[in-house]
Amino acid sequence: MINETALLESKTLRDSALERTDVLDRVKALSLLPDGMHVTTAMVAAYFSVTVDAIRALVHDHRAELEASGYRVLAGAELSDVRTYLLDMEYLARTQPVDNSVHKDVSSLDDRIDQRITHVLGKTVVPMFNALIQTSSEHRQELIALRTGVQRIERRLRQHNDRLQRLEGPREDRPLAGVMASLDAMNGREFEEHVAQLLRRDGCTAVVVRGGYGDRGVDITGRTPDGRHVAVQCKRFAPYVSVTSPEVQKFIGSAKVLYNADVALYVATCPFTRDAIRVAADGGVTPVDRRLLEAWSGGTELPALS
Repeated sequence: MINETALLESKTLRDSALERTDVLDRVKALSLLPDGMHVTTAMVAAYFSVTVDAIRALVHDHRAELEASGYRVLAGAELSDVRTYLLDMEYLARTQPVDNSVHKDVSSLDDRIDQRITHVLGKTVVPMFNALIQTSSEHRQELIALRTGVQRIERRLRQHNDRLQRLEGPREDRPLAGVMASLDAMNGREFEEHVAQLLRRDGCTAVVVRGGYGDRGVDITGRTPDGRHVAVQCKRFAPYVSVTSPEVQKFIGSAKVLYNADVALYVATCPFTRDAIRVAADGGVTPVDRRLLEAWSGGTELPALS
């Protein structure tokens, strides 16, 4: 077990742990922007569960080391290009149909090349070095060093391939491709209309979008298939933000008192704090967090409406 204090003080120790991305992947994968290459400071802070200021302070103290490892801050034309790309992706997410099918037994050319190189290194090159080392005395040390380098490359390729399979393979806790990206690209009104459409799909009637000035804390109203009154609050927050208990308490007053709702839904594109979940349960509110919203948007009926 690496001591955290020692890790912060020793660059050599940090270098020795650079390749241990498999440990991080077992915890959770770092979310990237839709281009699959970049992240914001806030996204990195959310991944490590620290503040944005903590990440900035870390960069300030270790900028040279980070830049040597590939860290770059986009600015100027590069930043403009990335923004244009993200806007294009947003447009496609809104307008193009989403393919959520899982393609099995499909091996890309890159995967096959990586596997072939790994096979050649492990089954041909390394045994060749072993034979040369046994028969050579003059260049024995050089050959051993070369063999060690080849074995290191082979090991890294295997780790890289295993990591790609973990990240790209189907997982029950992985969001359906494009569903949440599409919701994140919506503005507030579009998100409310999306939730209203989900209610209608599940058999609700008299669905009205009320979001805006004068909505008194309820964005959508309607009736369940069996006639109960429904009140919905919609919040399109960033994935790394959480809905707090005061926000839920405010909605309880609006839904239960002002609208006399039998079913109260707080729908958000982010998680809820533990206190918020507890307050929701006590107040008769169903918190629809990011994961439940993903399933609901993907076709699963919401139990609270049944």
